[in-house]
Amino acid sequence: MPPPRQVAPPARPPVAWPAAPSREPLLVRDHLNSIQVPSESSGDGVLSVQAEPFGDVFLDGRAYGEAPKEFRVSAGVHVVKVVHPKLGAKQAQINVVAGKRVPHVANFQR
Repeated sequence: MPPPRQVAPPARPPVAWPAAPSREPLLVRDHLNSIQVPSESSGDGVLSVQAEPFGDVFLDGRAYGEAPKEFRVSAGVHVVKVVHPKLGAKQAQINVVAGKRVPHVANFQR
């Protein structure tokens, strides 16, 4: 007589994970100090990016064009990369605080 056949337990339904907060900026402007700083309770802050002498701005992997740029983003760490056509690239992780304006300067002249 053959051994009893093993029966697999029923499959569990997939777990629904909460959606990750959006990393897309809520607002993008081409001028510094052009976005009003949101309240702390909004969970958002403002990230201002400058480049000396100039450069193209990438935020969290997405290109936004030539600096200066200002972004209203969710609080937390964002990756800023500024690329100069001859002087290379500078990348930094910037912690944006809710209710604050956080400046970042990529200085290629140093």
